[in-house]
Amino acid sequence: MRHFFILTALLLIGCVETFEGDFTSSSSNNIVITGGITNYEMPEVRIYFSAPIGVGVPPPQPVHEANVYIEDDAGVRIPMEEVADQLERDSYFFPDPAPEPDGFATWEDYLEVFWNIDTLTETVNTNFRYEPVDKQFRGKIGKSYKLTVELPDGPRYESSPQILTSSPPITNAYAEVEKGNIINELGNEESAHWWNVFVETTTSPDQETHLNWRYKGVFEVETFPEEYCESDGAICNREVGTERRRVPPGCCKYCYITEYGSDFPLAQSSEVAAGRVVRQIAKIPVTASKIYNYYKLDIYQLSVTPEVYQYLDLLNRQITAQGTIFDPVPAPLKGNMLNVENSSETALGMFYVAGMSSTQLNLTRDGIEFQFSDYRFPNDCRQFENSSNERPSDYISGNDNLCYNYYADEWHSCDQCYDIVHQTWSACPK
Repeated sequence: MRHFFILTALLLIGCVETFEGDFTSSSSNNIVITGGITNYEMPEVRIYFSAPIGVGVPPPQPVHEANVYIEDDAGVRIPMEEVADQLERDSYFFPDPAPEPDGFATWEDYLEVFWNIDTLTETVNTNFRYEPVDKQFRGKIGKSYKLTVELPDGPRYESSPQILTSSPPITNAYAEVEKGNIINELGNEESAHWWNVFVETTTSPDQETHLNWRYKGVFEVETFPEEYCESDGAICNREVGTERRRVPPGCCKYCYITEYGSDFPLAQSSEVAAGRVVRQIAKIPVTASKIYNYYKLDIYQLSVTPEVYQYLDLLNRQITAQGTIFDPVPAPLKGNMLNVENSSETALGMFYVAGMSSTQLNLTRDGIEFQFSDYRFPNDCRQFENSSNERPSDYISGNDNLCYNYYADEWHSCDQCYDIVHQTWSACPK
């Protein structure tokens, strides 16, 4: 009897940082419009209906076929179009166990049996958003911009015009290692380390400046697909009697995981002396995977309008409330996207216009004395959220990926295949 199994490989193309979070409320169908424009990145806008709070409810639903455009102070319109990243899932069907090479005189004869594989490719759209038709478009310092969204069923929302002001450069960025203890999931106390990340910048004494910081971290992980076991209780020895171990994933051993800061650290020039701003913008837990190589941290500093600053400040206060009598009174987070036909109706979310500056900081194991437990993930590293097997071009000293060959029991260049008859390596068959 011939047995089959499915090996699923996931490839996520692209991962875009967003300046917002998913909105929930006690009811659904509240329109959410969020996004922004800077002088640094291509603008993007997300439009969806909020999801009610609760377990098992569907996620927020995106709004398709809206008429979306950004307009500058000269009346020039920048039309925007629907865009979605594609998640490709390739399912391979082939015999398990694979045929033994006995009785095959040549590698080609063996391949006629072993490489008779059926492949099913599914494509799923994810990360739905609106982007400018002109992908080279960026905001310009000194110009003002507003967003207009016309929904398919008629309501039109507009933001108030905002001037794009330049962000001062980040003069310094550094990290300090903090040591402490936490209570783990089992209720036991254990040691922990964090990178506390700080930035320094200087603001102009002649201009009121409102600053917000965001960050993106990328780190390399090593996993062990060759130790894959299909399920608990399965026979995972290479050979036990007539049983052969399940064929493990052929890729990937090295992946690069991206994560984004979830806080909104703020500062305004009126709060600091002599225009010198020093702020802690991140507290990043240190894990064994994050210091396998190093943690590449991209820091973005945004000069936002007072309106956006007040919105984020209120958001911060509500997120960090401790449930005491000294907490700020909860207030609705009113955005700046107003219904043109009904000015009392405001969409959830915020459209921001901001100048941006950036810097990069590489975090290492320096100052970390703790010995992390040896955890070996026995599967394709693409199973991790926000992971990619493609090494970013600016991630120095990272590993290019390898593929695993079950019969040769070794890792190899992914364009080479193992000839099990002659026990040699050669270019893979097309």
